[in-house]
Amino acid sequence: MTQSRNQGMHVREVQVGRQSVPVSIREVDSEAPPLLMLSGVGTEYERWGRTRELLNRTTVAFDVRTGQLGYRPSMRTFAKFVTNLLDSLDMPKVDVTGLSWGGMATQQLAHDFPERFRRMVLVSTTPGFMAVPARPAAMKALMSPHRDAARMPELIRDLYSGDFVYNPGLAEELGLVRPIDEATYRRQLMAIFGWTSVPWLRSVRNETLILHADNDPVCPYVNAPLMRRLIPRASLTKVPGGGHLFVLTRPEDSAGLINDFLDRHEATERMPSLRRLGLSG
Repeated sequence: MTQSRNQGMHVREVQVGRQSVPVSIREVDSEAPPLLMLSGVGTEYERWGRTRELLNRTTVAFDVRTGQLGYRPSMRTFAKFVTNLLDSLDMPKVDVTGLSWGGMATQQLAHDFPERFRRMVLVSTTPGFMAVPARPAAMKALMSPHRDAARMPELIRDLYSGDFVYNPGLAEELGLVRPIDEATYRRQLMAIFGWTSVPWLRSVRNETLILHADNDPVCPYVNAPLMRRLIPRASLTKVPGGGHLFVLTRPEDSAGLINDFLDRHEATERMPSLRRLGLSG
């Protein structure tokens, strides 16, 4: 395992089976478990940007690559890869947040490996094909992996929406205009063809925060109340006018919601220990 540093971030080359995976770790002086951050399809971990910087606990992130998804790409194969990665990092239990595709992966992780994941934050995501699908224009835009400047007006209109409509320059500022790994992009889409969590979401017992914008063209908002009803310990926060990537365009608000959710439950867990020690009021 090798390690490099850049502005407080540690990037480690972690061996997972035959794969060498660059893992970004931002260490924070906190007793809370690390927070694993899973990105959307074709989205690199750098895109978390300012939102990640504002989180008050250690965070872990990495980029999805083709080998992590299996010969026949599936979310279950990816979930197993993630747990193997955490084993290599000596992280037996973490919290997890997932954006879009990463939110689907988060649901799969909580279902397949409930002992490894404590709380989850689902951002701009969906329970899969048994839910309300993306708008037709959004689905068409999503099928192409190209993220060049010439496509940005189309992507802003049909895919990102929200804050990008009023400030198109955000796409450049957030690094969304760039070449991406087309092979991995297509295999990530293959992994969710036919995937759904609807039949088993009721069995997921993790405390869950669902964050969803009311004008998301990719994962329509109606899916968020559905997930809230299906997950027994879920709460939902609606984000007015944020679009699909509000968690990136509104870092202060987004990080604040995540911190508040995780901190609130941290405090609740500490209370029984304090009472046993006679330290509570």
